[in-house]
Amino acid sequence: MHILHFTSLSDVSDLYFEKNYYAIPEKSAQKAYELLYKALHSLKVIAIGQCVIGTKETLVAIMPFEEGLMVKTLFYEDEIAKMPKDIVHPKISAAELKMAKQLIEAMKESFDPSLYHDSFQEKLKNVIEAKIHGQKIVSATPMEKESAIDLMEALTQSLTAKKAEKRAH
Repeated sequence: MHILHFTSLSDVSDLYFEKNYYAIPEKSAQKAYELLYKALHSLKVIAIGQCVIGTKETLVAIMPFEEGLMVKTLFYEDEIAKMPKDIVHPKISAAELKMAKQLIEAMKESFDPSLYHDSFQEKLKNVIEAKIHGQKIVSATPMEKESAIDLMEALTQSLTAKKAEKRAH
C-alpha cells in the first residue's frame, strides 16, 4: 500500500466510498501500524493511498476506527455517475418544514445495527427450504399502486401518533 497524502475525512464525499476492510498488521509491522493509527486518530485525518486488489489498482482511504485502522476502497472520479437529471426544489412553507423537523426529532434514536435484517434474503431462504422439502410455492399477489398522499396530512398523523406513543411510555 502506497500512501499518497493525508486529508480531513470531511474532504471526501460519501459518494466515493465503496467497501470497508479491517486493516490487520503483520507481526513485523505492528509498531508502524500503531504509530499510523495513533497519529491519524490524534490529528483527526485520514490517509489517501493506492494499492493493488486482485488485478486492479485501487484508491483507498485509511482511517482510524475504534481500536484499529479501516481501509475503505474509493471510486475514482470517472467511476462516479453524474446525476441523471436536475432535481426540482419546490417552495416549502415554514409550517411544512417545522412539522417535518418535529417528526424527525420524535423518531430520532440511536443506531443499533442488530435491529436490522435483510428480510428479502430471509424470505428467499425460507422459500428455498420449503421447495427442498417438497412444499408447493405460491407466488404473492402484486401490490397495488398507492395514490399520492397529502404530505402535510401524513406528517400531522405521524407526529400525533409519535406523541401519543411517547406519552404511553
